[in-house]
Amino acid sequence: MAIPQAEEKNSPSDPSSGAWSIHRQPLPIDAVVLDDETEVWMRGARELVALNDFSGALELLAKALTRKPTDKEALQMHELCEHNLTLMYESKIGAMESKPRMAIPPDEVIWLNLDPRAGFVLAQIDGEVSFEDLYAICGLKRLDTARILCQLLEEGIVQVQGQEQAVAKRTLHKRN
Repeated sequence: MAIPQAEEKNSPSDPSSGAWSIHRQPLPIDAVVLDDETEVWMRGARELVALNDFSGALELLAKALTRKPTDKEALQMHELCEHNLTLMYESKIGAMESKPRMAIPPDEVIWLNLDPRAGFVLAQIDGEVSFEDLYAICGLKRLDTARILCQLLEEGIVQVQGQEQAVAKRTLHKRN
């Protein structure tokens, strides 16, 4: 016994009839989910900027900008975060006309486990080049160069003349 079927009102070649009728309703699109996720990142970035957590905000903004690279608000916040972080790092570095020099013997550099960019910045430091000159020589974004220089100073790998208390951590441990 056959199951009764509803009669087709349209011709079989009509895409809106028969099996093709399931496509009349729009399917959920991943873009809607992506927009929701991007908005969550943007909301999080706004909150982090309000808390002065510029590093965390930059991470969220980078994700948002991969999805929406022309988003005006994200671009503005990204620029604001980079600017503020650069100022923070540069305040730790000190005077831009100061000339950093190596605080450890050159043969110990190999044991530092530096990433290639930090190694390149370190290779430019000779005691004759100022911090401001290093920004120009290195060719990295100002924020990246400032972050690397600050790290090198904090770890005692580099020091500034007149600030000799910044001695390598390993050297401090050996004295005890």
